[in-house]
Amino acid sequence: MLLPVLQGVFSSYNAELTGAEEYLLQALQNNPDNSFAAGRLAVVYAEMRHLDRAREMAERATEEIDPLDHHAAFDRACVLSLSGEKQKSLEWLNRAIDLGWRCAHHYRMERNLSGVRNEAAFALLLERL
Repeated sequence: MLLPVLQGVFSSYNAELTGAEEYLLQALQNNPDNSFAAGRLAVVYAEMRHLDRAREMAERATEEIDPLDHHAAFDRACVLSLSGEKQKSLEWLNRAIDLGWRCAHHYRMERNLSGVRNEAAFALLLERL
């Protein structure tokens, strides 16, 4: 059983995710071609553990809406990392770099990349930044 303090933290975090989901769905309703919102929504779904929905939204953002959006490519890498698909996550991180997303801080600090951060290929990827 979780301590009451931890239960409160998880409830708060889930409420934040739900709020983010609602906000991003509204953004996509207003502009269905918003690859940034679609990519971020994919990450929210992955954090909510709705992995199939997350993968679908990430694919839509990077393949249907804007294949050249480096933010969406980075978000797809996050979704894949959260899904346990390390190799694919690393491939999308490299794609994000190729597309121009070179903010080293995000690569080093993004919590959703913890699944790939200890991979040797991740260290090589950081050298590209």
